[in-house]
Amino acid sequence: VLSILSTRQERTAIRITVIKKLNCRREDIPGYVKLIRLGRPCFIELKAFSFPDQCVEYTKWLEAALEGDYSVVSVHHESKAVLMVRRDLFVGGKWVSWFEM
Repeated sequence: VLSILSTRQERTAIRITVIKKLNCRREDIPGYVKLIRLGRPCFIELKAFSFPDQCVEYTKWLEAALEGDYSVVSVHHESKAVLMVRRDLFVGGKWVSWFEM
C-alpha cells in the first residue's frame, strides 16, 4: 500500500507515533527508512506518545538515516510533534508544499 503513495500527485504524509521503549530505538530506524523510501511521502510527521525530547532525538537519527532527502521544518513541543518535508519541495529558496510554513 505504501508504494501507491509514491505515485500520487497530491501531497502525501506518513505519521509515525514514537513510543519510548517500543519503537523509539536506533535499531528501528532502518525499517522506517525502508517504508519512507517506498512511499516517498511529501511529509513525515513524528508524534511522541509521551516524551517530546526523545521525539526530537529520534528525528535527528531518522534525518541522518534518510541522508538529506528530508528536512525538519517544524518542532512543536506542546503537541510533541516534529514535521519533516521532502527536500525536493524546497525550490528557489522557498518551500513549494501547498501551504505556507
